[in-house]
Amino acid sequence: MPFKDSIRELNRFRQIIDAIFKEGFGFIIYKIGFRNHLSLNLRLNKKKFETPPDSIQIRLRKIMEDLGGTFIKLGQLLSLRPDLIPKEYAKEFSKLQDQVPPFSYEKVVETIESELNANLKDVFLKFEKIPIASASIGQVHKAWLKDGKKVAVKVMRPKIEEVFETDIKILYQLAELLETHYTELKEYDLLRIVKEFERYTKNELDYTKEAKNLEVFYNNFKKDRQIVIPKVFHNYTTKRVLVMEFIDGKKINEVEKSSASRRLAVKLTMNSVLKQIFELRYFHADPHPGNIFILKGNKIAFLDLGIVGRISEEETYNTENLFIALSYGDRNLLADSLMSLGFVDKKIDKEQFKRDLSEHLREYYDITLSQLHISEFLYDLLALTRKYKIKLIPDFVLLVKAAATLEGFVKDMDPEFNFVEAWKKYAKEIIKKRKSIGYQKKEVLKIAYDFKRLLKDFPREARDFLSSHDRMKVDMEEKVVNKLTFKLDTAMNRIAIGIVIAALIIAATINFGKSESILNTSTLFLLIAVLLFVYLINSISREREV
Repeated sequence: MPFKDSIRELNRFRQIIDAIFKEGFGFIIYKIGFRNHLSLNLRLNKKKFETPPDSIQIRLRKIMEDLGGTFIKLGQLLSLRPDLIPKEYAKEFSKLQDQVPPFSYEKVVETIESELNANLKDVFLKFEKIPIASASIGQVHKAWLKDGKKVAVKVMRPKIEEVFETDIKILYQLAELLETHYTELKEYDLLRIVKEFERYTKNELDYTKEAKNLEVFYNNFKKDRQIVIPKVFHNYTTKRVLVMEFIDGKKINEVEKSSASRRLAVKLTMNSVLKQIFELRYFHADPHPGNIFILKGNKIAFLDLGIVGRISEEETYNTENLFIALSYGDRNLLADSLMSLGFVDKKIDKEQFKRDLSEHLREYYDITLSQLHISEFLYDLLALTRKYKIKLIPDFVLLVKAAATLEGFVKDMDPEFNFVEAWKKYAKEIIKKRKSIGYQKKEVLKIAYDFKRLLKDFPREARDFLSSHDRMKVDMEEKVVNKLTFKLDTAMNRIAIGIVIAALIIAATINFGKSESILNTSTLFLLIAVLLFVYLINSISREREV
């Protein structure tokens, strides 16, 4: 028995074993050698090897519901990660509802006063005892600050960190044992799943991280008159208590389907999430109806920002490429984008991957846009990356899940809304942006900078390479190295200037004829290009004279 730390761990382990057994997985319990840890009545059960009528994914969901807390959170995480498990499992786990009975008001007061180091009545003018929402990690109460502002107070459950720590420790042990006894499960990398879950859990068990997410979203949308993000009150927020602005509104699925406000809210949500992904690069990872409220004045609010995705500037280009490839059926661009967004095994046959991708997704390209289900398309893409062991960056997978959830949300909330047309329209905007002069100049300068940095780092990297090989003894005089570095630096600067000159000439050509004025933008670009060219020629001539 690997769990020796405490009676608490042993009791929890027995609960888990019993739950697995009850849903028809007794054969697993016997194979991994844990029969003696079953409850006596289950150990004597003669039906332990009978298969229940439900599918495996449904039975796994029931196990998670039975065990609650950590396991419901695990299922919810897996529903966000169809790159780790088959899509039918991800869809089934998305049905898990994190609703548990609230803990006592006395414990709420105790937690708040301990965290804020103050009496409850000294912080709040009024505090409602009955929570408005309750989940496995914490619960939310309505309250009023001393200045009269209405707030939502999220309070973490007592000793929840200990519960999660125990469960995660047990999950690691079970994952290792299952992979040992069932080698076919190694394909799903169960230990990696538990590790991912541990990372997400640590974030959710710290309300200051959710507060930072709220702050970023608040700043991103504070000038938007139609999108509302609750403001965080940092003076009253700690790791276990989060105080934010109270949002007066209704969940979008509680508003009548045929209403104009609901249709407008669907459109606003769609446009906002796409903006979050492709412009702000900081997006809500789970935009389902329960997280979106309709407010007065045709506004919507995004809530529950415990899990968000972030796309770096470097990843944005490949993400946009994939988005364009999906919209226009460019299979080569699709394959290249996927491989660029993940960690590819060196042994992978890239051409075979492209052929497999093309064949695998043929059915989607042979139907009309109106028939296309983006979520099915994306889930099949992720299944293929799993087959080829392409480990995608977690935030990109969250993006895929956000897009799939968004499609389901749109089709459920407003069946007449054309999701695919809206998707393709945004792809056209990306292409238009890339053709703009500002974007082209930015790309040229970026290439010049990257090339300069590459050449500048070359001497140092070359020396490091040579010094790391014992068999290669090269005596390099410091003067020679310094001279070489100077020469390379000079060459790099000239290349950069040459690229800028080319960019200016291109920009001047594009703008030519757009203005009748002599001193127009095109003339200015050409003048700067000529001056830089003269400087470059003089620089080369002076060096030759030396």
